[in-house]
Amino acid sequence: MIELRVLGAVEAWDDGRRADLRGPRHRAVLARLLMARGRVVPLDQLIDDLWRDTPAERALGSLRTLVSTLRKALEPGRPTRTPAQTLVTAPPGYALRLDLASVDAWRFEDLVRRAAEPSVPGRAAETRDRLTAALDLWRGGAYAEFAAEAWAAPEVTRLSELRLLAAERLADAELALGAAARVVADLEAHTRAHPLREEGWRLFALALYRTGRQADALTALRTARAVLKEELGIDPGLALRTLEEDILRQRRSLAGAVEREPGPPVRAAVPAVASRPSGRVEQPLPEARRPLPGRGPALERLGREAQQAAARGVLRVALVGGAPGTGKTALAEAALHGLAPGWTATRGRCPEEAGAPPAHAWAELLRTLGGAGQPAPPDLAPLLDPGAGAVPESLRFRTHTAATAHLAAAARRAPLAVVLEDLHHADDDTLTLLRRLPTALAASPVLLLVTFRTEELTAAARDTLAALARCEPARMELQGLDATAVAAVLRDLAGRTDEPAPDLDEDTVRRLTERTGGNPFFVRETARLLTAEGADAALTRVPPGVADVVRHRLGALSPGAQTVLRRAAVVGTEVDIDVLLEMCAPEGDGGPAPDGGLAHDGGLGPDGGPAHRGAAVEVLEEALRSGLIGEPGPGRLRFASALVRDALYQDTSRLRRTSWHARAAAAVERLRPADTGALAHHCLESAGPRDVDRAVRHVHAAATAARQGGDHQEAARLWRRALAVHERLGTAPLVAAPDGCDRVVGLVRSLTLAGDLQGARAQRLSALERFPADGEPAALAHLVACDDMPTLWYHRDYAGGPDPRVTGAVERLLAHVPEADDEVRCRLFAVLARELDGVGGERAKGAAAEAERLARRSGDPRLLVHALNSRLLQTHGAAGLAPRRARVAEEMLSVARGAGLGAAEAVARTALLQAHAARASFREADEQAAAVRRLTAGLGVPVLDLVPTLYGALRPAVAHRHDEAARRYAAARDTFGALGLWGAEHAVYGLALFCLRQQDGRLAEHVDLSLREYETWGRGAGCGATHALTLAAAGHGARARALLPELLTMRRDFLYELRLVAAGLAAVRLGEDDIAEAAYEELLPAAGELAGAGSGMATLGPVAQYLGEIAEHLGRADDAVTHYCQALSLARRADAPHWRDQAQRGLRRLAPASAFRAPSAPAPIPVPAPAPAPAPAPAPVEPAVRAEAVRAP
Repeated sequence: MIELRVLGAVEAWDDGRRADLRGPRHRAVLARLLMARGRVVPLDQLIDDLWRDTPAERALGSLRTLVSTLRKALEPGRPTRTPAQTLVTAPPGYALRLDLASVDAWRFEDLVRRAAEPSVPGRAAETRDRLTAALDLWRGGAYAEFAAEAWAAPEVTRLSELRLLAAERLADAELALGAAARVVADLEAHTRAHPLREEGWRLFALALYRTGRQADALTALRTARAVLKEELGIDPGLALRTLEEDILRQRRSLAGAVEREPGPPVRAAVPAVASRPSGRVEQPLPEARRPLPGRGPALERLGREAQQAAARGVLRVALVGGAPGTGKTALAEAALHGLAPGWTATRGRCPEEAGAPPAHAWAELLRTLGGAGQPAPPDLAPLLDPGAGAVPESLRFRTHTAATAHLAAAARRAPLAVVLEDLHHADDDTLTLLRRLPTALAASPVLLLVTFRTEELTAAARDTLAALARCEPARMELQGLDATAVAAVLRDLAGRTDEPAPDLDEDTVRRLTERTGGNPFFVRETARLLTAEGADAALTRVPPGVADVVRHRLGALSPGAQTVLRRAAVVGTEVDIDVLLEMCAPEGDGGPAPDGGLAHDGGLGPDGGPAHRGAAVEVLEEALRSGLIGEPGPGRLRFASALVRDALYQDTSRLRRTSWHARAAAAVERLRPADTGALAHHCLESAGPRDVDRAVRHVHAAATAARQGGDHQEAARLWRRALAVHERLGTAPLVAAPDGCDRVVGLVRSLTLAGDLQGARAQRLSALERFPADGEPAALAHLVACDDMPTLWYHRDYAGGPDPRVTGAVERLLAHVPEADDEVRCRLFAVLARELDGVGGERAKGAAAEAERLARRSGDPRLLVHALNSRLLQTHGAAGLAPRRARVAEEMLSVARGAGLGAAEAVARTALLQAHAARASFREADEQAAAVRRLTAGLGVPVLDLVPTLYGALRPAVAHRHDEAARRYAAARDTFGALGLWGAEHAVYGLALFCLRQQDGRLAEHVDLSLREYETWGRGAGCGATHALTLAAAGHGARARALLPELLTMRRDFLYELRLVAAGLAAVRLGEDDIAEAAYEELLPAAGELAGAGSGMATLGPVAQYLGEIAEHLGRADDAVTHYCQALSLARRADAPHWRDQAQRGLRRLAPASAFRAPSAPAPIPVPAPAPAPAPAPAPVEPAVRAEAVRAP
């Protein structure tokens, strides 16, 4: 049975064996589904939670791949293509179908729920046993690696609070059983970790007293009083005050009645809130986190409201608003847990789902109140019975009156806390009853806490909040968290004090420190944003609390200083004083923008800004005195932090920002025209329908500058902004607009250079779909051919194949482009060859050849390099083409170097690396790898690093350092996982492990991973051969035999020889001689190469070794000896001891042991010339090696 564990790291166990959940994103999907507790999680919710900043189409593909992988992990024995039973598809998303025993968190909650209150007579032992079992399930923090994610925070907080409650109840049970000495140390640590929890202090002091430490008990209570006073400004609650008085008077009741026998079986508990609000406390553990860090002020305010309600016997109202995920529910829970003993608490939530009964939230909280010993009167039956149907208006009035009277009666027994959540979903009946409370409960000790999403409030809900205004409610908009030191924040995130926070590299920490300016409050707020939404959000957005602080400080300044600061915020974090002063100048004095004509009215214009340059300088000095902005050097200003600047900027209306950006653009264009980035930014932000083309011109200049500086991410960001502006303001569809395709092309090329091949292809295909039928052919050709970055890597999904949108557009254009237009036709043929790479056969080769012919005729070196790159991609169409690949690469290298084309030179050298590696010429391959790394270091194109990085793992693999190789392959997978490669980094990793395990005789260990790769990439990618061999090696002959039709139907690309070897070996294992013969004949031209090394990424070793094994199986002993001799020579050349031993074992099988003597030195390997058809006989081996290997004594 599958068991899922989330009370610590997210893990899955199947019959005592840990299941492979792959990477963090797999575990995140599983965690998000588990939090739904069997309910369906819609696709859009999953994508919004886990892929917030990723395009939807890319995220959806990734999600489906992850779900497929998770299904295999959760149901390893499920036959292929049978419906999943655990992780099921349930419109509109996915759900987990599991029983309670399958998830540790669910078992934990069940045990806590079934554990009686320790005060229940006769049940302390049973309570202790159940709570001990419950707490033993915890291995760390709940959902440890995702605890700070916004989507996980509510559930993590809920589980952590329940853990705290269980720990306190356990200590209470131990005290009831007379085990005070056993819990003293734990309770002392608990009060240090959670100093604001009064119940912890009560238990600690009581345990000290019962162990004879009366003075220590009083000291603990005094410490609790001081902490509460200093942190919250409140006195201890009734329970602590009573305990202190009892200790001073040494009341006999403090000794307690010790239970010695367990009581009767425990019944299911109802929510008990009368004396101890529902929640929990954890025993202090290294991974414990402070609950709701930074929400102390809000909790303190709620605590004061509760105190006033109880002390004065009046209704106090607290209104807590905020955006989704700002912790309104968590704050409400914490407020209830912080109530003094003796309070009654109840909660209800307004449901989002349609069809809920009227006033459902009130029915829910009234039922909870009944479960706490406050049974509802009969008059409430229409409200509490969901099947009662429509209620007449007169009966509704009586029901609402009965409800308020029942709440008032409950409050007469004990102070009452009522929490009404999600008011933005409230129906009319809920709002009507809420509006009656100020009158009905005015003289009752009630704390009414209402939560809502501010932006989603209905008009009726807003009217209701207005009606509550006469109560003078405490209003809280959750915008920020408490300020703490940077180190403390990182310790909180890491869960301990001696390690850095997870997922924070040095660069991110440095940038966050710069962004926050070291302000402790800014640091904590930004750190929470980082953990909830990622580094991009933390580095670009302003946490709400930060904005409040900035507004407060800004409000202390004069209107003129405020306006100057807001205009400076439009300029940026770094401000050119001349540009700012020109923005502030009145019209006709250098300030051309229409809002700049500031009247000379005592220093302030009509918008509060300075009326002239002198006044601007004066208010600038005032702003400098505020500390919000500084003067780092002559002519420059700098905000105290980027967060201060962003807060000011976001608080300025869009209308005003647009106007000020226009002024800034004009000022920069006049004063600093070389600052293309600033000019593009201001033009984009101020663009109207008539300004789009001007803005895009400046974007083009800025993106070009960014590309030339190697910052392709910045170039892509600029082009995305330009496209967004056009989509918002353009008068024609993007691809139909004049120069519209140029903007898409700019984005596609920038994304490609940045390594996001998947995003680049998605943009290109989307534009092709939207291109109008009557569009300009030249524009279409520009769009089709824009995917022209030199590469040896696929620019499409490896498992998907050519896209008809691309090939169709190329065919249509070739029919219309004049024959004399060499450049356009060359690029189109090159695109076609690239699109058909690996599957296009003669059609792809013909397209590459035609592109090369046209390029040579044009005399353009750039075209020739482009065409040769396409030709390189076609040098994998048959086995043994490494020499041909080397010749094409040599010419491409020569042309690229002559034309100064760095990326093309890197690709040519990578191809040479591959050709040398294929022939075991590793010294030459190493030289090319080093040259590529030197080139790519200054290009900023991560895809160009792919093969050299993987080659760095291939080298220890060749030397038989397989553990080191596996580590390097894993590191490469993780490094390139951030690129948009359609998950190909996982496929390469799986193939590399296949090679290592095949050579180590451990293929049986590879079955699960092989199956995942096969099902992920499909038969078209050629995974059938490797999977069949893996199955056969693991003894699954029938399953392997089912793949026979796929053994020789594989893609002809850089892995062709490797997969041919796998097909041949699988055929040998399965006794399929015809297939083995076919593989043998196809592999013969590659007898002098290493299988797979031509990719530069992974290898199975000498092809000749496997030719020998196939020949030996087919009964061709002489041919086998020849091949084993070739393999031996290659092994010596590669300095690969395991290959040498493998070849020698083959020779010993075919010759007497006394007749064999290994060659003393490697000799050159004659490489067979490439031919269109397989050679009829084995490739030649030098006579000396053969004679020495089999010579008789």
